[in-house]
Amino acid sequence: MALAKRNLKDFDDDLSDDEKEFFFAASETAELMKTLNDCGVSQTAAVSGALTQLLTQLFIGSRSQSYALGILASCLASASENAEKFEIVLGINQDEPPMH
Repeated sequence: MALAKRNLKDFDDDLSDDEKEFFFAASETAELMKTLNDCGVSQTAAVSGALTQLLTQLFIGSRSQSYALGILASCLASASENAEKFEIVLGINQDEPPMH
């Protein structure tokens, strides 16, 4: 465990302040989603509510709609990559029809 903590510390040291803030925000968001789930909130309601609020904040806080859309496009690309990695870990093949 000490080795893993050291490796994470080394990883953290290599990050810019913006990257550290990004990973902190992502981690806190994941924790919020877990908390909502633990409170009995459905996954659909939790994601829909959180996403709606986040998108509202994105568009309110951005200097322009095109800037907000650029951030959104970047986030969608990252989420797509993360989902693909998750599917690989689980052995999900999207070319196969879903099992019933």
